[in-house]
Amino acid sequence: CAFVDDEQFCTLESVLCQIGAKECVVPREGTDTPEGKRLKDVAARCGALVTERAGRDFDVTDLESDLGRLITGNVEAHRAIIDQPQAAACLAAVLRFSELLADSTNHGRCALSMYDTGRYMRLDSSALRALNVLPERSDGPSSFSLYGLLNKCRTPMGRRLLMRWLKQPLVDVAEIGTRHDVVTELVSNAEVRDALRGAHLRSLPDIERITRKLERRKATLMDLCRLYQASAALP
Repeated sequence: CAFVDDEQFCTLESVLCQIGAKECVVPREGTDTPEGKRLKDVAARCGALVTERAGRDFDVTDLESDLGRLITGNVEAHRAIIDQPQAAACLAAVLRFSELLADSTNHGRCALSMYDTGRYMRLDSSALRALNVLPERSDGPSSFSLYGLLNKCRTPMGRRLLMRWLKQPLVDVAEIGTRHDVVTELVSNAEVRDALRGAHLRSLPDIERITRKLERRKATLMDLCRLYQASAALP
């Protein structure tokens, strides 16, 4: 993404909170300036590790050819992203840092899109703490945070989805209405809800993680058995 920010990096902080960033790759040059120190403080407040990389890692000379190997479809379709200098430089650095190109299984498997900073309500780390939205590390399994109160999920996938929704409150009325319709259906149909919670969801493995292991060709026989059991249980 690319955006204009203020001196305190408020938009950046809200984006880091929304996506739950675990690590930030930044150019080594300039990290000792007042702006660089503020940037590190923002990342630390959001629980993200700051990793400094040489300025040459942000060079975009080979970006198009690299994307041509990674992206599904035509690179020209992403010209609007490639032509944004800051976004393209950061993308080039992330590709080098993650070494995506080194693994041939990633070739032709990736998608690229701009992140819309206005799609979700802007909540910085201070707001999340003040509203007690997410559990603190010291809370343990019993948390009186909003996440702790709402978390009745049966699967790891559900818990991750709930965490993501709490960090990304919707602002689009149509999207909110669609989500409300799903909630209304589950509230009004107790039989379906109980069947989902009591039978189907309880026996599901973490399909998201198994899928990622399959994509990387690192799945074990046990993973395949769990996936088979899940597919056999689904109507």
